[in-house]
Amino acid sequence: MSQENVEIMRRYYEAWLRGDPSERGTLDPEIELHPDPENEWVGLNDVYRGPEGVRDYIRTVEEAVEDYHPEVERLIDAGEKVVTLAIESGRGRGSVRTKA
Repeated sequence: MSQENVEIMRRYYEAWLRGDPSERGTLDPEIELHPDPENEWVGLNDVYRGPEGVRDYIRTVEEAVEDYHPEVERLIDAGEKVVTLAIESGRGRGSVRTKA
């Protein structure tokens, strides 16, 4: 079952990055998204529950960061869970680029 979950998450990320909402319905109602506890972004919760929680997380990040882009490096089969290792990049809204 967990390899199936890995494939669901792979398809979900691919669709999300294309701007395609078609995979939203594939998320388990009990999904939990745990942002990196080392992350210092203001406004993030410790955990997001359910598909609506995942959408809340995405909205929170996209409202705070311009050109937000997660680059999934690895999806790990962890039994009934899937661990995503990703590099997230973007620029904080309102930040100013300067030349050094």
